[in-house]
Order: sequence, then C-alpha cells, then structure tokens
Amino acid sequence: MTGRTHARWLIVAALAAAFVGGCRGTGDVPATGIPDEDLAKLTRLHERGPLPPGPPAQVERIYRQRLGELLTLGHRLDREHPEASNRDELYELMLAAAGYLYRYEPNEQTKKQLRDVTGRILAAHGDIGLRANADAAATDLAIRDGADAEKEIHAYAQRYAHTAVEGEAIISAASLAKSANLGDLADTFLQEAETKHLHNDNVYRFLLLIRRIPLTATLPTLEGPKLQLPHDLKGKVVVLDFWAMWCPPCVQAMPHMKQLYSEYQPQGLEIVGIDLDPAEDEAKLRKFIADRQLNWIHVFSGKFTEDPLALRLNVQAAPSVWVFGRDGKLITNNAMLGPNGYDVTNIDGVVEAALQAPAPKSDDATK
Repeated sequence: MTGRTHARWLIVAALAAAFVGGCRGTGDVPATGIPDEDLAKLTRLHERGPLPPGPPAQVERIYRQRLGELLTLGHRLDREHPEASNRDELYELMLAAAGYLYRYEPNEQTKKQLRDVTGRILAAHGDIGLRANADAAATDLAIRDGADAEKEIHAYAQRYAHTAVEGEAIISAASLAKSANLGDLADTFLQEAETKHLHNDNVYRFLLLIRRIPLTATLPTLEGPKLQLPHDLKGKVVVLDFWAMWCPPCVQAMPHMKQLYSEYQPQGLEIVGIDLDPAEDEAKLRKFIADRQLNWIHVFSGKFTEDPLALRLNVQAAPSVWVFGRDGKLITNNAMLGPNGYDVTNIDGVVEAALQAPAPKSDDATK
C-alpha cells in the first residue's frame, strides 16, 4: 500500500497484506499439505520482480500474464489437495492475484475469476482474516452488479462485529462505501475505526496512509529525551528514515541525507533516523553518527528488526523513508521511489514540495 489514495478503494488490493498475512503457516508442511515448492512458485509469480526490462505497458502485461499463471496453478493445486492444512496460504495468493487483475482490467472474465476465488475461500471456513477480505471483495462485486450498496455494506460489517477482525472489517466497510460513492457512510465507519480501534495496528496504518490521522508515537532517542510525535516537531516537515549500519544502501545514502538536512533544515525540515541495529551495537552506532556528523534526531530501541515503530508501520525493508507534512500527516511512505526507480535523491523533490505547501491550521498540526 502506498501513501497515495485511489479514486476507488478495492479492498482486495488495499488491505490484503494488512490483515490476512497471519494466515501463513510456518514450519514443515504436513504430508496432506500443498508442497512448499509449489507455494514458492506461486509466490514468485505474485512478486513483481524480477521482470524483464521494457516499456511500462509491456512490463505490466507480462506481470498480468504471471498472475494468470498463478491462478491456473492455484486451481490445480486446490483440486489436488482439497484437504490441505495450508490451503489458506494458497487462497491468499489467489485472492491477491484475482483482485489485482479485476482492479486493473475489470471485465467479465476477471470478475468471474475473482468471484470464483472468493467463493472458494468463503466455503472453506478458514482463517477469519482471509474470509473477511474475500467477503469484502464479494460484497464489492455484488454492489457493482446492482445490489443495494448501503444494505450490503452494513450487513458485511455486522458479520464481523465482535470478532478478531472487527476493526479491519470496519475499514473494509469504509472502503466499500467510498467505492460506492457513499461518502457519509464511509466517514461514519472511519470515525468508528478512529474512536474504537486505533489500538489495532492494521487500522492505525490504514488511517495513517489515507491521511486521516497524524503519526503519533513516543520514541527513545540517543540524545536522551523521548521524542513525542507529532507534538515535538509541530509545524515541521519530517523525514522518518528507517535504517541500520548493517544495511549497505542505508550507509551509502547518508552523505546525501546529510546534504539534504543541511540545505532544508533552516526551512523547517527535521530528519528522524529510526535505527534498526541490535542493542549490543549502541556504542558502535554512537561512534558512527559522531564520526559522520549526522546531526539530526536519532531513535534507537535496540530491538533490531523488532523495533516497535517499524513493526507498527509494517516496515519490511531498510532503507525505508517516510515523509510527513507540517500537519503531521503522511505524504509518502516510499520517498526514495521515483519515475526511474529507487534513488535517495528522489527524497529532495518530496521535501521541497512539502516545505512549499501552505502551513496547516494550528489545530491540524496538533491532533
């Protein structure tokens, strides 16, 4: 999921990674399960890279072909292993593929594919998160086919009330309402998510990504005092940089980050480095920062890749650079990505635009 919002929120694409990831099995697959090598092949087909170079339209076409292969193989594996204990993992990949194909090329064929996959998942009575996600996609299809949108959405939300995925289902309901142009209903669900489920990391991330809420966190700094966000950096543009000394691209980016800070800090930029090194490397980290004169705020939990903020924001790799506007709300969670791929210099344009944006109302920057 990116920091950008889309005109239509198809929940399969927006939330698949958010709350069905927990259905993945671990350890050795029992004899009755789908073989690891087949699941690995499906995963490779689902991943975007490596794809052959070429014009974007051609690359996209190749990727969709891969997803079609994924669905074909998935159906075969489902037939061959009807009682597989790890079938949820197969269905998760199939749902993501079918949802993507329908989202970017909605036609009768892709609709049929998506309806088939959602039907299989709902009939299997497996992982509740996966079921809720499939149910949201099925509800979306029903609405597009002419069903009463408001009635269908309320019924969907009610099916998952008082369950382990109630918060995620409310977000799904808001997304469905938004897609159906029911703005007031979408806002009602978002308000419910914000007031009742903000403790849920999946809900929190979603609301953060759609710029509904600012980043709120209390972070331990190497300098001593805890950093309270957004309060302590109110009115500033904030670059949140998840990095580590064990990450070569992170280290290679530091000279440019230093230049960025020098140029834009007087205009209202603050960098907050979230270090993902282990606790035993604290002394080494302090020396690394001092030797290179990296004079911005440094957060260090010592918990390695289990850093609490990294977990809450679902940071999957380093470096990961997030930019927040003067109102404390997200601008992008992928600032190094530009038209020509990943490059640390892509951060510059994001920061420049954020600094030039109108100053927020005082209340907006403190919520």
